[in-house]
Amino acid sequence: MIKFLFITVLLPVFCCGQSVNNLDVKNGFLQFKLGDTVFAYASMVNLNKRYPNRQEVKFKFIKLKKHLDRVELIFENNTLTSIEIYIRSDDDQRYIYYLLKQAYGDGTTIDNGTSDEPGVHNTFIIWNGTRVAAILKKRSFNLTINGQQSSSSYETLTIKKTSNNIVNGELPADFPL
Repeated sequence: MIKFLFITVLLPVFCCGQSVNNLDVKNGFLQFKLGDTVFAYASMVNLNKRYPNRQEVKFKFIKLKKHLDRVELIFENNTLTSIEIYIRSDDDQRYIYYLLKQAYGDGTTIDNGTSDEPGVHNTFIIWNGTRVAAILKKRSFNLTINGQQSSSSYETLTIKKTSNNIVNGELPADFPL
């Protein structure tokens, strides 16, 4: 009976805590690591003359490229501090969310209203680690144009360094991201 209680009650608590720790241990997204220098990715990015701190990764270097529109690396003082991931379609959004839940747990949802109402609707799902935060933002548009109801949405994922805290640990062998 005690083993059953441990497995059903306490194990999920330990697993959820470990999931957010994975965010800190990963310290980035796919092969991109927060804290790396701009020079580590020089051959992988298209130079952005208009916004020199924001570099778009060349498509051939993006893992999961069939689910993503683009990946942008954001640098401050030549150090990678943020990664913005633009997700393709609704199906791709569900798949990326599934991977995020598998990797980091449920996250905290912040919703600003009903998605069926006219106008813009924002939903944020936030995973907040000790030194890294991941923010999944979905923006839905419900508009009436020339009497026709129209709706669309897009989703972005931002992985951002939030502190210089040192975090120890290892990712599971089957880590999805």
